[in-house]
Amino acid sequence: TAAPLRFYLHPGSRVPAHCSASGKLFLAQMSPAQRRRLLAHVPLERFTSKTLTTLETLDEEIETVKRQGYALDDEEFLPGLICAAVLVPRKTGRSNMGIALQGPIMRLDRDKVLTLLPALNKAAKALADIETQAENELQHSA
Repeated sequence: TAAPLRFYLHPGSRVPAHCSASGKLFLAQMSPAQRRRLLAHVPLERFTSKTLTTLETLDEEIETVKRQGYALDDEEFLPGLICAAVLVPRKTGRSNMGIALQGPIMRLDRDKVLTLLPALNKAAKALADIETQAENELQHSA
């Protein structure tokens, strides 16, 4: 877009799992005990007024993510930024990939994000198909 407002994370940048859509997806794949062990040593730092900062509220959000099949970061990491993420499905085991979209809330509000979820899921499935094809090719070449 030619619009002047942009958000860019440099390669290798890290966003805490408790306040990112992708992070919540991966937390949702863990058992409650695994999550608690992981998060027991990591402070749930507040980045905005919307950041989840207690294990109880994060657990509630994780249950919502599991139910919905997608995760949102609605200004939890940066004011004015909304993100949505879905897992790239795997035939077996936990997914190790996700795909996300993000944008400024002045151009991409929550309702618009929800209308884009089918496209995000379609992209995730396409990535899964590519991964499956690559795995099959590796097996046949060995």
